[in-house]
Amino acid sequence: MNAKTILGIGSGHVLRFSNAVILFSALTLGCMDTACGAPAAEKATIPDFTQGGKRDQNHDWLLGPTGARGWIFFRHEDQTAASRQILITSVAAGSPADGVLRTNDVILGINDKPFSDDARKGFGRAITAAEEKTGVLRLIRWREGQSTNVELKLQVWSAYGDTAPYNCPKSKKIFEQGCRLIAKEGLKEADIPIDLNALALLASGKEEYRPILAD
Repeated sequence: MNAKTILGIGSGHVLRFSNAVILFSALTLGCMDTACGAPAAEKATIPDFTQGGKRDQNHDWLLGPTGARGWIFFRHEDQTAASRQILITSVAAGSPADGVLRTNDVILGINDKPFSDDARKGFGRAITAAEEKTGVLRLIRWREGQSTNVELKLQVWSAYGDTAPYNCPKSKKIFEQGCRLIAKEGLKEADIPIDLNALALLASGKEEYRPILAD
């Protein structure tokens, strides 16, 4: 699947503001496509969180540059194709989602329209479109029985190149930003394993990161 269409999350920068793990698997986008090895919900009923539905304990995802995490219904044979809601499981302080989203909110759609297909991919496409133009990500947020249209303000980037993440200025900027944040926080266990973050710093080719790698 094209790197521009996966929840990156579509954009490939799974930025977590609280611990600065953006990166490397984000640029490869394998995590979003395979659910990071989460157990398959083969026969699970799709929960409706607006009607008291409950999540299972499968993996939740970093919701790209929003700074939030969300649980999305997953089953092995079609991955997230059946999902139509995103349950917010946490929001990092100081992120674009901070003050707009909170734990147990439910995202029901984008751009004033409910999700009509895979919520994960639709959310990712909306992030990519917002980053290319105004930076405004419009969401339908359900909270405590009320649905409201809300907006997140994202950073505006150039569009992805046709060969993204290769030979793509936007991918390059995201990668460089991720390396800076990893270097600032140091190598420590988080959502993305230490060895992947270390590999990202090594792949940057920058001498300034070598002392971190030597520790």
